[in-house]
Amino acid sequence: MSKTKTTHILYRMWNAKEELIYIGISRSAIVRLSQHQQTKEWATEIHNITLEYFYSRELCKLAETKAIKSEKPKYNIVHNQNWDYIPQRIIEMPMPSIESLNEERKELSSAMAKASTKTLSPWYLDYLYSEQIRLDKLEQHLIRFKK
Repeated sequence: MSKTKTTHILYRMWNAKEELIYIGISRSAIVRLSQHQQTKEWATEIHNITLEYFYSRELCKLAETKAIKSEKPKYNIVHNQNWDYIPQRIIEMPMPSIESLNEERKELSSAMAKASTKTLSPWYLDYLYSEQIRLDKLEQHLIRFKK
């Protein structure tokens, strides 16, 4: 597959023992690596990165989900039931209230209303919809938790 026609990258990060530690997608593997190095405690383990190129974001996301579920990288959380690794920030995260969720929903609704009047990148629209799904799932979890 020609790299010149592709816009989406599925990347795999490996440690020095050749163990798969993370799978992700990006439009720029270099930028994403830099972000991981700045924000992830496990980034010091990165020894090698392999790249796979895709023509569409949808295909890339499908490949990412399938790869995470089947290859079980050490530090992926989404799509991976690897409970051996739970970042400290998640352990220490306070349980949100229904009120705080409703406040987030208002902000998201406002952002989506503004988005409908403008031409926005598909990435930003994906982000807004994923935030809406995240809030829905969190609210369902809180309602179940309170029962």
